[in-house]
Amino acid sequence: MLSLPRLFEREIQYPLFIFTVDYQKYTLVFLEKIREGADIWKKSKLIKLNIDRTNPYYTDKLVISNMQNKEDADDPMLIYKNMREAFSIEKVSKLFFNDYQHHFFAIRDFLLNQSIHMKQAHEFSQQLLNRLMFIYFIDKKGWLEHSPRFAAWFWQRYMQQSDNIALNLFYEKWLKILFLEAFNNQFSHPHYLPDDVRDALSRAPYLNGGLFKRNELDDLPIKLPDELIKNILNFFNKYNF
Repeated sequence: MLSLPRLFEREIQYPLFIFTVDYQKYTLVFLEKIREGADIWKKSKLIKLNIDRTNPYYTDKLVISNMQNKEDADDPMLIYKNMREAFSIEKVSKLFFNDYQHHFFAIRDFLLNQSIHMKQAHEFSQQLLNRLMFIYFIDKKGWLEHSPRFAAWFWQRYMQQSDNIALNLFYEKWLKILFLEAFNNQFSHPHYLPDDVRDALSRAPYLNGGLFKRNELDDLPIKLPDELIKNILNFFNKYNF
């Protein structure tokens, strides 16, 4: 039995499918042709994008914006080329990497100004970004409370605790608890966390790997400002993982 995209492919040369059951959440499926020879198209691959209309990511809006037929072209090949570029994973990856670099150097420069050795500053910056990025991956899989927007919720709950804000405690008292305790099956239920946050962290998955294992970088004498972490979270919040 043919799958639905393959069935439509018989009738439509370069198909784009849009599925929804509630007009709130949409799945866009683009069938990209892969050339094998000068005039031969033999292979194809499906590119899928899930969009929540009420809460779209920056990259979702970027793809939709790039889908516009800006030149009012009626040539199927030009329309297809425009669609292929709109769904280009490479383009989004390049944009992500440029943003990643910017925030990496922002962390590293801050640590260098705190007299942290270059090697440690480099490794800490990489570890922090990798840990945060991994949260977004598992959040997208629905493994955390309040998925798929756990990080935004976690930050919002912190901001609602006014006593913490002036002291820049998000990294030290919230993120490190998530990284080193909740994900390591060693959650200590700190009294200063709100009940709903303690409840969410108590059900966090045990990630049996090295990424969240405590190491010498976690014991560096640094205090990261909330503004720095906020900028990183805003960066990750833009992307549909």
